[in-house]
Amino acid sequence: MQDLGGTAASLYTARSRPEADSRQRRPHAFDEPILRLLLNGVPDKAIAARLQVSERTVQRHVRVLLAKVGAHNRMQLGQILACRARKDGDPDVSSQPQAQVQPQPQPQRLNEFDTQILKMLLQGQAESAIAETLNVSRRTVQRCVKGMMSRAGAANRVQLGWYAQRSGWI
Repeated sequence: MQDLGGTAASLYTARSRPEADSRQRRPHAFDEPILRLLLNGVPDKAIAARLQVSERTVQRHVRVLLAKVGAHNRMQLGQILACRARKDGDPDVSSQPQAQVQPQPQPQRLNEFDTQILKMLLQGQAESAIAETLNVSRRTVQRCVKGMMSRAGAANRVQLGWYAQRSGWI
C-alpha cells in the first residue's frame, strides 16, 4: 500500500467549509488509514475490520472527511486528493493508487455521454438527479459509472475520481 505522505493533513486547508467548526478540522487518527485504504480500493467493511471499528464508524469518518474538504461524494474526494498530490508534487501519491484490478496502460477515451455523467458526478450531483437531467433511468447512470470504473481499473468511486483527474478524462 502507498504512503500518502501527509495527504490527510493537507486536506484541512483552504477547501474546508467555513461553517465547519475548528473541532472538525483537526486530523483524526483514522483519517490517514481510511484515505489510504479507500485509495487502494478497499471496501468500507474491510476497512472496518482492519481498523477494528464498525462499518458505520468508517462511514461516519468518510462523511466527516468529505465535509472537511468540501466534497459532495467519494468521487470528488478522489479528484481532490489527485489535485492536491499533483499540486504539492508529492512523489508518494503522484501515480495511480494500487487497485484490485490493474488499470489499462493507455487511458481509454470516454464517449460524450460518459463524460457528461462523470462531470455531473464530480460536481456533486446525485445519480437520480443526473438521470432526471439526462432523461435516462438511474440504472443507466449506475451502469455507466460501473463501466467507467472497469475501464479505469478502479475498485471504488474514490479511485475513479483519482483516475479521472490523472488521466485527463475531465
